[in-house]
Amino acid sequence: MLRSVTVKDYVTVSPVVLTENMPVMQAIQELVKHQISGAPVQDLHGNLVGMISQRDCLKTVLSTSYHDEFAGTVADFMSRDVIRLDMDNNILDAIEIFVNEGYQRIPVMDENRLVGVISQYDALRALKKVRG
Repeated sequence: MLRSVTVKDYVTVSPVVLTENMPVMQAIQELVKHQISGAPVQDLHGNLVGMISQRDCLKTVLSTSYHDEFAGTVADFMSRDVIRLDMDNNILDAIEIFVNEGYQRIPVMDENRLVGVISQYDALRALKKVRG
C-alpha cells in the first residue's frame, strides 16, 4: 500500500528557505524560530544550492568558539551535495534516504524548481495513514 503513496501527498510546500549569503547566526535564528531541523538553501536566482542542518550550525559553534565570534555565511557551513526528490517519487524513496543517508528532511523538486521539503515526520504521517 505504501508503494502507491507519493511524495506530493505529504510534502510541506512553501518551506522555510535560506539564502547562501545569509549570516549563519541569522540562519540559526530562523531554524530555532520555526522549530525545524534544517532548511534548503538557494542562491540569489532561486536555485537550490544546498541544505543547512542543525548539525551544520553546531559545527559553526565549534569552529568559531576559539575566537568567541560566530562569523560566516550559510554557504560556509551548508552541505552542497544534496539528494533531492521529485513530487512523483514514492514515499518509500524518501524513507530509504532517511534510513540509509541520515537525512531528516529532503528537498522536493518539480521541473528543477524547489517546491517543498519532506521530513521524517511527514513519512511517519504517511505510514500512520496507510497502516492505521
